Amino acid sequence: MDTNQNIAISQIADILSCGKLLVPSTDIWKKIFYNSGLGELYEDYSSKLRVTYKEMNWEDYYYHNNKCFSALLEIFQNSDLKSDEKANELLLNNPSSNF
Repeated sequence: MDTNQNIAISQIADILSCGKLLVPSTDIWKKIFYNSGLGELYEDYSSKLRVTYKEMNWEDYYYHNNKCFSALLEIFQNSDLKSDEKANELLLNNPSSNF
């Protein structure tokens, strides 16, 4: 059975990857990770975090990559971001978070 921490981490990854809280745009994840001092971590997962787009009716529609959830889940579970200090640093240094 999963711990409460693993369930919470999974739910956070789900919310961030669904495209409602963080509107998909070009290099959004790169900006977030680099602005937080975690550029190297972004580079390790960049293929899964790249935003994709489709052109329909002369307009571009952006979507989070279908592997975004699993990349965020891996990052949160396998990195030292589990510590409160690192998590707070990530949130405070992210200029995109207009909560």
